[in-house]
Amino acid sequence: MRTSRLVLGLVLIVHGVGHVLGVLAPWLGDADWSLGSWLLPEATPEWVGMVGFGLVSVMFIAAGLAAMGLAPERHLRWLTEVAAVISVAALVVWWDAFPSIWSKLGALAVDAVVLVGAFPEKRPQALTKSKGLVSV
Repeated sequence: MRTSRLVLGLVLIVHGVGHVLGVLAPWLGDADWSLGSWLLPEATPEWVGMVGFGLVSVMFIAAGLAAMGLAPERHLRWLTEVAAVISVAALVVWWDAFPSIWSKLGALAVDAVVLVGAFPEKRPQALTKSKGLVSV
């Protein structure tokens, strides 16, 4: 296994595990952590956010395993792209699910890298010619 695929897989898995915090937010007992949405009606049940974060978590962990060759790779590209879109949406809708601004910004940064990598024609010319570029 190439080192770049191992690193990619580990980043995706860690990102997926981080989203588990969104699932656990209602039980963490900290007033700063909440699955109350600033965008959705107040009557929206917490389980809606929990399902969103849980889905993203499972998708990124599966994508990480596929990137490392430990799961079928045929779905890797769409899996990472869809997970990144859902991740951004969930983070925006349930902004208080993570109390630290750094965890929010880190998650959005990983999602941005995944989404930029999804469109090779939009990459800077230097990256497309690089031999070290990881394609998923």
